[in-house]
Amino acid sequence: MGTPDVQISATIALLTDFGLADPYVGQLKGRLIREAPQSALLDISHGVVPHQIEQGAFFLDVSIAHLPQPCVVLAVVDPGVGTQRGALIARSEDRLVVAPDNGLLALFLKHHPLQGLWRASPPKELQSATFHARDWFGPLAASLARGKSAAACGEPCAPEQIRPLPQNRPEHAPHTTGASWPVLHIDRFGNTILGLRQGSSAAAELTAAPQLRCPACGDTPVIPAQTYAAIPPGTIGLVPGSQGYYELALNQDVLAQRFGLRLGQVLHFEPL
Repeated sequence: MGTPDVQISATIALLTDFGLADPYVGQLKGRLIREAPQSALLDISHGVVPHQIEQGAFFLDVSIAHLPQPCVVLAVVDPGVGTQRGALIARSEDRLVVAPDNGLLALFLKHHPLQGLWRASPPKELQSATFHARDWFGPLAASLARGKSAAACGEPCAPEQIRPLPQNRPEHAPHTTGASWPVLHIDRFGNTILGLRQGSSAAAELTAAPQLRCPACGDTPVIPAQTYAAIPPGTIGLVPGSQGYYELALNQDVLAQRFGLRLGQVLHFEPL
């Protein structure tokens, strides 16, 4: 079987777009408890917007470092459920991630050290073609949490062999100056998190300008700010948020609602 990739009774962390109104999360957890009864279950989130792979990739990227070790992450945002897309197992330190091959692992692979990547085949029989999380990915995660090696569950593959994130395009005509970034997440406070990672050269270049313009936000200037409270009235703050990415925010107001911003939208910025 090979050397176990995690210790027996590893925590299983869950990230899905299932929500809590339906029985799907309960059925998934029930299957995991049956097959890995010694493992603790941890919810990262079940509130990913349905089918929003980019948002799920962001949640995984910013959460993985905060999870205990050893841990198996079961990440399922899977609009292609039932198709021929495969299942992936990725290892970073003493954490394993099980996910569909649809771009959900893209940010994780880009920003975290990788010790191994495998492609797993489905079992010979599946209870349902529309609930692979419960019937395929869940049992796979449970077996890894019990100590089975990833090498015994799949064939090695390289990061360049897996599917990238879907690419969003700017809604307006191409710009000759500035830069564009997608909206990865809008939190419950209306803070709009961009695909602009702190510490990157692109972030350094963008935040070097004292004021920016974002056409989607009208004539309201965008200024770099270190905290929400430091955002002056009548401006939008470009804030280095707690998740390692830059976000747009207002001081004690809901920015996304005010300007009609939405998940997946590509925002353009240019210096004033």
